[in-house]
Amino acid sequence: MNNFKLYFIGFILLVFVQSVLGIEIERFEKLDTRNGLSQNNVLSMFCDHQDFMWFGTMDGLNRYDAYSFKIIKSEPGKKNVLTNNRVSSIWEDELKFLWVKTYDGYYHYYIRETGEFINFPDYNEIIEEKNSIISCYHEEKKGSVWLGTSNSGLYHLSYNNETKRYQSKRFNSSGNNALSNNSISFVLSDSNDINWIGTQNGLNAIDSNATVKQLLRTTNFTCGALVDDNLYMGTYKGGITVYNTSSLSLLAAKQLDGNAEIGKVRFIEKLADNSLLFGTENKGLFHYQTSNKKLKQYHKFGNNAQYVFTDSYGIIWLRTEDFGIVKIDVNLGVEKHFDLIKKEKFSIIDDERPFIYEDRNRNLWIGIHGGGLALYNRENDSFSFYKNNPLSDNTLSSDFVHCIGEDRSGMLWVGTGQFNGGANKVILANPSFTQIIPEKNLENLADNVVRCLFEDSNKNTWMATKSGSIYIYNSNNELIKKIDNLHVLKEDLPGYNIYSILEDHEGYIWLGSKGGGVLVSSKPITKGNNFYEKLSFNLYQNESNDESSLSNNNVYSLLEDDHQQIWIGTYGGGLNKVISRSNNKLECIQINEENSSLSSNDVRYLYEDSKGRIWVATVFGLNVIEAAATMNTKPSIEVFLYNPTTETSISYNDIIHIFEDSKEQLWFGTFGGGVSILKKYEGSNSIFTHLKTSNGLSNDAVFSILEDRSGKIWMGTENGISSYLPARLVFENYDYNSGL
Repeated sequence: MNNFKLYFIGFILLVFVQSVLGIEIERFEKLDTRNGLSQNNVLSMFCDHQDFMWFGTMDGLNRYDAYSFKIIKSEPGKKNVLTNNRVSSIWEDELKFLWVKTYDGYYHYYIRETGEFINFPDYNEIIEEKNSIISCYHEEKKGSVWLGTSNSGLYHLSYNNETKRYQSKRFNSSGNNALSNNSISFVLSDSNDINWIGTQNGLNAIDSNATVKQLLRTTNFTCGALVDDNLYMGTYKGGITVYNTSSLSLLAAKQLDGNAEIGKVRFIEKLADNSLLFGTENKGLFHYQTSNKKLKQYHKFGNNAQYVFTDSYGIIWLRTEDFGIVKIDVNLGVEKHFDLIKKEKFSIIDDERPFIYEDRNRNLWIGIHGGGLALYNRENDSFSFYKNNPLSDNTLSSDFVHCIGEDRSGMLWVGTGQFNGGANKVILANPSFTQIIPEKNLENLADNVVRCLFEDSNKNTWMATKSGSIYIYNSNNELIKKIDNLHVLKEDLPGYNIYSILEDHEGYIWLGSKGGGVLVSSKPITKGNNFYEKLSFNLYQNESNDESSLSNNNVYSLLEDDHQQIWIGTYGGGLNKVISRSNNKLECIQINEENSSLSSNDVRYLYEDSKGRIWVATVFGLNVIEAAATMNTKPSIEVFLYNPTTETSISYNDIIHIFEDSKEQLWFGTFGGGVSILKKYEGSNSIFTHLKTSNGLSNDAVFSILEDRSGKIWMGTENGISSYLPARLVFENYDYNSGL
């Protein structure tokens, strides 16, 4: 069960990041040479696993860390550097090596530790192989990469655990274990660890022992795709050839209806249902269903199929020699053409060069050379366009769009060039957060100030407000119950300000209130909404003449530990460990400043870590009870206090919140000292590090901390929300402008 304590001065609760459905762009924010970018023609971009954004320009590779750029360029006379400053493409392989393709046709992988680039192909003085470029890239599996070249053969790169680099083996058309030709068109791997190499003069099979077998030497192959045991290969003049990799036999061409009409095949793409797309130079696009051998031609809007993109809905987007883009639904067998620029601009724009990108929310974007940015609207089957307005700094910096990408947060980036150019961040008008507002028509500001959040075992969320009401929402954020009065012993008690909620191992709901003590549901939670309709509670409060009662009625925190012991933190009465409970009596052991080494009786928060230790946050110091001592009647307590003479102590004595991340690292939110992180636990010699506004935190009063699935740490502060990437030491802050 999750128990969050959030203190927002205001009237909105913000908990769920919103998926962008209806897209509305508020503005574009630009990065260009004035911000440190090496050059304003951004041709390529990529966000790596370390959250760096990489931008390839016409004059250098740029690494962006959200604050500044690191520029990487070729250095004449130096080994293991970029061969050209014009960067065409950037990506990562499965080992997280960054790969860069440069304008001269070379491929480079980056050694981050040394700053070196390892280049392919090798430079050769042999006339036949001189000026060779990389023609195809194929990652067989993690640690195994194949690079085909235009006229110098094939490279196989296998990862070496000792050198932490790839070691390369080259195959070419000379020697005993030779390829049939040095001009490589494609590399494909089958389930038997056989790699199939298509060349301009024959097919080659390379087994796991690196033995080459030459096949079909008279055919010029252009592309290929594997479907089960059948290898479908496009040819320069003869349409499609099908080769069975199990029987090592050529299948009859008549399996493809009308195969002779296909002509030169530029590309083959395999779809999710194992059907194939054949892109031809003069006959348009063909869709081939391998299951029933049906072939359908699409050439209404152009005969030269140059490029296809298949979106997550299974729709095919085709670029031909004509202007515009073609949408094809192969299930319905229909095609539709869309103009991307006005017809009067055709003579000015020589080539639209559409760059198609689908973001993580399944929105389809097209970057157009001279036409700006286009967004496809699936509901009305049309495009919206975003273009540069010279009179506004908030529009796209240039209508010449080269590339589109996303960073790890999901923010869209657009690379532009020519006039103005640079990298553009797309700022959406939709708020970043969904607002859940308990009371739409306010009578009192306290009605919407949320003191406590809790998710029960039914996945319903409890929301307690400062005005004394409790709102219970289902997983769809629909209100299923509002509680204004708590039913206790046949009467309704109004106005309890709930600061903490707990569901114990038996399903009983505990409510900790400010001034009213502890309330526990009379029955355990059950499935369905009926439980919430008939909620009633037993009330337990401090009794001045009974030292075994609750020590104070200001209950700020509740905790059940791994031993199923209930702990109650009070503001003014220290700590309570529950010994027994009946309908009329809550028996506790009181732990306070007077009878223990607890640093303060004003307890704000309790937390049990993965080692079984119980941490107690107070207004004056951090306290911990070792796991072995939690069962004791009077457990010993270690205290941590701020020490201004050392940087390794906790940063502030007033602790508000405690959280343990997925790496078992403890975070402590303070009321003025930012966040302290426990880096080394050794009793009084423990070491803390700190994050404050000087590091990028939005405010040094930190009220709540959580971690998302990607490892990002989220912090609720006095001045909005901060997200933090521990691997990058980078903050991103959200305020009113973000929808708070």
